[in-house]
Amino acid sequence: MRNRAAAASSPSHSGSVQNLTLSAGAGLFPCRWLLAAACVAFGAMSLIFGKFIGGLEFLPSQGVSTAPWALVNGGVLILAGLSLTLDRTARAGALVLAAMFGFTAIVLHGWQLVGHLKEAADDVFHVLGISAGALALAASIGRTGWSARAGLAARLVFGVCTIGHGVMHFVYFKFTADFIPAWIPGHEFFAAATGIAQIAAGLAILSGVLGRLAAILTGAMYLSWFPLVHIPRVMAHPEIHQEWVSLAIVAALSASALLVGGVLAQRRGSA
Repeated sequence: MRNRAAAASSPSHSGSVQNLTLSAGAGLFPCRWLLAAACVAFGAMSLIFGKFIGGLEFLPSQGVSTAPWALVNGGVLILAGLSLTLDRTARAGALVLAAMFGFTAIVLHGWQLVGHLKEAADDVFHVLGISAGALALAASIGRTGWSARAGLAARLVFGVCTIGHGVMHFVYFKFTADFIPAWIPGHEFFAAATGIAQIAAGLAILSGVLGRLAAILTGAMYLSWFPLVHIPRVMAHPEIHQEWVSLAIVAALSASALLVGGVLAQRRGSA
């Protein structure tokens, strides 16, 4: 025990931890850019349309004039998203995004779960999943006293959200099956298969057993929906605002899954 403690405090061990952090951060750089692009897109849509993003609102739309706040919201999202591309501002930007999306899910959408569980749950899982991804990014940049706790929180929240996404595939089974492009056969099979895959991945992420692989495969699955589902839908109906929102949400969730995988990689490497 004493030898292990001495090794932990030695310069060589500190250097190895730092090298692990730096290499993990370099590997997460594309994910940072993808999350940044999604948040900038959210902000741009908020500015262009002068309203909050459907499913990601920070204030209710009833009883308040949303346009001024939507502009502020859009500006903050763009600035926070752009900050992720710079090493010296990425952690602060990630924490801002984690707080914004976490506040949205808990304060705005949380009360809607009471009496409207089926209708509100999907938005909650989307927003909390993105919040967890931003927190995972913050935990992965440098190493501080709270990094391990933040990484654990991000992993647990994202695992729960991934299970929730899988369950929602069965709650809205017909909608999910109909959402699959017509040229792909076996709509009901793929609706069920992707739901089961997300539930299994969420359990793996929560337990840590094959959690990194599960997070990477989840991110890869979400990324595959770009060319298969969302880009064709945007190209077919570019005038529909919600199609652009869905595209950005999938981008943010893809990045979040891979960032959580990065946290699990750091956890395994430092064990």
